[in-house]
Amino acid sequence: MYGEGAKGLAANASIEVPGMTEREARLFIDRYYKKMAGLITWINDTKHDLHEQGYVESVTGRRRRFPLLFDDNRAQAEREAVNFMCQSAASDIMLYTLVRIDTPLKAMGAHILLTVHDSVLVECLPDKVGDVIDLVVKVMAFTGKELYGDSVPFTADAEVGTRWGDLEEREV
Repeated sequence: MYGEGAKGLAANASIEVPGMTEREARLFIDRYYKKMAGLITWINDTKHDLHEQGYVESVTGRRRRFPLLFDDNRAQAEREAVNFMCQSAASDIMLYTLVRIDTPLKAMGAHILLTVHDSVLVECLPDKVGDVIDLVVKVMAFTGKELYGDSVPFTADAEVGTRWGDLEEREV
């Protein structure tokens, strides 16, 4: 939602919230940013770094450069910089988690099939499901906290099933 004004939110939200007016969208944005007070500071800090350095850098040192930062593409570059910071955070957590769970999963006779955004699909025998869930959920939550501290609560959940379409949430 960052960077989107009331007019854009009202137009884009019409599928989920039919008839949302621009005024209602403005109230929603104001309430959101009031509840997430540190978000505005973080977004402004990210934009400041972009303009000072010509790039933004993730906690793990991943950089996104913006060599052609002019007035006519300034707003787009700012949105992309903020988006990069969010996406790289999720990616860093996933990569660190995958490295950390690979060997223990193999020891359990389980293996990673694939990842989808911030999800890991693991295949294992039915009697190993609980152990696999414990490992993956704990490592993922620990990794988020290790990289980004206590400023954002990191949790993970698990779904179990024999087929992708039949997954059911499992208590963690």
